[in-house]
Amino acid sequence: FDRRTEAARPAPFRRTGRRTERHALRSPQKLCGHAMTSLAEWHAAVNNGEWERITVRVGLQTFPLRTIQQVELERWSSPPFVWDRNWLVLGHDGSPHAFIGRDGSINVLTLASSALVKEAQRERDVSRLIELGAETRERAIALLEVYGSRQAAANALCAAADTSIPSEVRKWVEQLRSGGERQKEAAARALWIFTVTNSNTVWIRRAGGIPPLVALARGGTDGQKEQAAGALAELAAGSLNDDNKVAIARAGGIAALVPLVRDGAQMQKEHAAGALRNLAYRNADNQVA
Repeated sequence: FDRRTEAARPAPFRRTGRRTERHALRSPQKLCGHAMTSLAEWHAAVNNGEWERITVRVGLQTFPLRTIQQVELERWSSPPFVWDRNWLVLGHDGSPHAFIGRDGSINVLTLASSALVKEAQRERDVSRLIELGAETRERAIALLEVYGSRQAAANALCAAADTSIPSEVRKWVEQLRSGGERQKEAAARALWIFTVTNSNTVWIRRAGGIPPLVALARGGTDGQKEQAAGALAELAAGSLNDDNKVAIARAGGIAALVPLVRDGAQMQKEHAAGALRNLAYRNADNQVA
């Protein structure tokens, strides 16, 4: 980017309130996600399931990725690298550029850099977390670093303030997030047992237990994957758990369970298949995904 070119251009106008003022041009890297990220960063973000970094822009509106779009990006990024070329369009460097809608609309993809995500967490989102219940800026930043995103930290704050959630459920969910490997497996097993009644499945979702269970199903040990898949199957079972089905899909549960059905051990396959069956029952979006 040539600074002389920037200086030679007239500064655009920005209307603020009753008066109009000039503002300096921003660096193009801050305006374009593709200029900030390489092909390797796209592969890393998709393979690590960092879906909060990827957004879809349709016209002037921006949306998070849908589950079916996440699955398509995983197909693009994983061997044998087969994806629907009529739907997912790649840029000149081979990175995902856009999805083409059925109506011909162009859904432009943008990947925020890790540095920008952390900056947003530390600056813009801290004030919101403080409003939700983190009394100090230091505590809000600490929560963001522990949970990884403002939404996850906010969910933890709300769960902590919800006195209707049994203490046992809180304990096991926290152990899922921060315990050792054996503790995480034991916590997943305990939550699976808690899902015997539908009321317990509601408590587990409200306590924030679904994202860490999905994380274990995706990248845990063999024992953790088996217990997490069983718990997710029960959380999605029955017609009274429609909210759980949506929450599991949004957390990337479908993409985490499919590899277990294909390549997992015998019990992992059975539990993952049961979870996918329950997720698809009376849920059109999950059936497509």
